[in-house]
Amino acid sequence: MKLLHLPSAPVSAPRTGFRQRFKSALRPILDRVLAGSDDSAAGFAVRVITPETRYVTVRADGPRLIQIVIELVRNLPQPLGVALVAYRAEPEEWVHGTVGRGRVLEMLLGLGDLTGRGHFDLAIFSQAQEMEIILDRYGVLEVRGASWNLPHIRGAALAAGLEERKSISPIPGAAPPPIWDSATTQRVAHLRDWLELVLVSARDA
Repeated sequence: MKLLHLPSAPVSAPRTGFRQRFKSALRPILDRVLAGSDDSAAGFAVRVITPETRYVTVRADGPRLIQIVIELVRNLPQPLGVALVAYRAEPEEWVHGTVGRGRVLEMLLGLGDLTGRGHFDLAIFSQAQEMEIILDRYGVLEVRGASWNLPHIRGAALAAGLEERKSISPIPGAAPPPIWDSATTQRVAHLRDWLELVLVSARDA
């Protein structure tokens, strides 16, 4: 299966290109519309990519998305990779390949109320568990993993009160530009520093 392959250490600014891969890999999922579906309905859907690989797409309110991600992260072996793309005047990509679980959980708690408000795309990655957790700026969660991860992923979504569906429809319309007031900027900067993320410039991304 194809994983993000985040860098193992923040020694130099890695050329991960996460923002480009994210756009090409996840946007087609959002562009597919299930005929007759209710765009406002929360839920999750499982897609079989290969016999060994499953993608789970989730739509829900921010608190439930964060609840699911926290439940998944709690069971991932350390260290974890993290990539964050902040959508400012020019998108900024920040990465670190060896982050402790406790720090990732604190980040999720600190950024939870900004979920789906257009500020950032977030990816959490475990090579050992063969899992990627991708939360996009529009409030859509996708979990990519080896097939043995599916019971746990499904269990986390069901525990959040979501129903399994055949497919998940896209978010209607475009997200409004995010508001980067001083408080939001400080919060994101604090957690970015807490995770010791390394900046990858726009031209390298």
